[in-house]
Amino acid sequence: MNLSETIHLLKKDIIHLSMDCARKLAHFHSSENENVISDKDYGAIICEFQYLFIHIIDRFADKILSGDESDIFMEALGIAVINANIDKASKDMDKKAKRDAESEEINILNERNAKYAVYKKLFPDINEKPKNTLFWEFGKNITSEYLHSNNPAIVVYCASLAADIFKEIKIEELIKNITFYPKNSSN
Repeated sequence: MNLSETIHLLKKDIIHLSMDCARKLAHFHSSENENVISDKDYGAIICEFQYLFIHIIDRFADKILSGDESDIFMEALGIAVINANIDKASKDMDKKAKRDAESEEINILNERNAKYAVYKKLFPDINEKPKNTLFWEFGKNITSEYLHSNNPAIVVYCASLAADIFKEIKIEELIKNITFYPKNSSN
């Protein structure tokens, strides 16, 4: 599968899964208390799941692809997801506003990548506490920042939604099968 086909598939999966995770989280949150998530926070939660999923894919890409290939792949994937969001949300934006929005989102994605890179483990080992693992810290952040709660049940639910990406997307398989250059190329 060539690079653009892989990016197209992953972009669709990231967008779909992020929306699904946000929907499930909103439903779970509303069953735990009576607070409704604002539209702004709901949209931000979708984006946060997208940033997390892109980061996880980046971890796999770094292990599987060469440095240059990983950089090319991840930059293209991040921009594809960001542009899909901008196109959907901003039908009436002029080109400059779209470029500014893209630049802002790329900066946020880069900030999240740096933040998430601190957590070496995705989830805890058996009998290990979840603190300082990526999915737990992600769940804590989403719960406090956007749901305005510290309910551990919501943190666990959010973390488990994020971890489900491994069931939904065959990340390693997709990355291993990327063809960067035409088969007949002398490169």
